[in-house]
Amino acid sequence: MSFFNKLTSYILSMKSSNERKVTYKLNINEDGYKNIIFLSPVTDYPSGGNIVVHNQCETISNFLYKNFKSSILYPDKLDYKTKWFKTNANYKRDLNLNNKTDFVLIPEIYAAKHANPLIDLNVKYAINVQNGYLLDFESKFYGYDFNKIKHAYQNACFIIGNSDDT
Repeated sequence: MSFFNKLTSYILSMKSSNERKVTYKLNINEDGYKNIIFLSPVTDYPSGGNIVVHNQCETISNFLYKNFKSSILYPDKLDYKTKWFKTNANYKRDLNLNNKTDFVLIPEIYAAKHANPLIDLNVKYAINVQNGYLLDFESKFYGYDFNKIKHAYQNACFIIGNSDDT
């Protein structure tokens, strides 16, 4: 499959998953840990961004640094587990969040879709920009208004970039 066909397939799969509304719920249970939750899109093929967040999640979980835990959340398909590469990452299987213990990392392609519900629940988040060329992805492919995307970035605790291009 050519790169163009893979990219088209990816965009189409993202478009169908983006049309589904995701509803987060506030959870008040606390177990003494701070949770770092990486949101990730479901893809039909291995993507570099998914591999990176799985590796970051595993690293945090393996160190158990100062009572931190980490997990991957596929909000559009809660039971999804990647089959494209080997991983020991933990998976979060629900949309319950705790605004005292959870911190969410949103990929740039999900910023507008997922930031506003987190803001409404007072859950802290950052935007994980893995491909700076996709900052306007939600505007071009889903029709999100620029102000909604801007609002997501302005309310993030911080913005992470993990390459020389971002």
